[in-house]
Amino acid sequence: MTRGFDRLLGTAGIRIVKSPFMAPNANAYAESWIAWIRRECLDHFWCFSLSHLDHLVQTYVRYYNEHRPHQGMKNQVLQPATRLRLTAEAEEKLAGVIGCRSELGGLLKNYYRRAA
Repeated sequence: MTRGFDRLLGTAGIRIVKSPFMAPNANAYAESWIAWIRRECLDHFWCFSLSHLDHLVQTYVRYYNEHRPHQGMKNQVLQPATRLRLTAEAEEKLAGVIGCRSELGGLLKNYYRRAA
């Protein structure tokens, strides 16, 4: 399967560069991301199957991209959810109404203002 994929990339004009075996610094970004998701998410769960592991990772990545602010992006979320623009009066009415959405058994919490 890998050779077929390499051929497919080659026909698209993509040059394949193989990383050295057991060299974490050769692909530091991928190694860092794997260590990060393991430390922040997977170390808190027992995975019973590949589909369970996939669910945990997909849920965490979705939270990371859609809800968590990113320091390198001026503290903005990568894919902001669509929200309605409210008038100042409507904002004042909603100032104290905060909701919480919890995922992965409470490991991830997303706070938001409830709609009027």
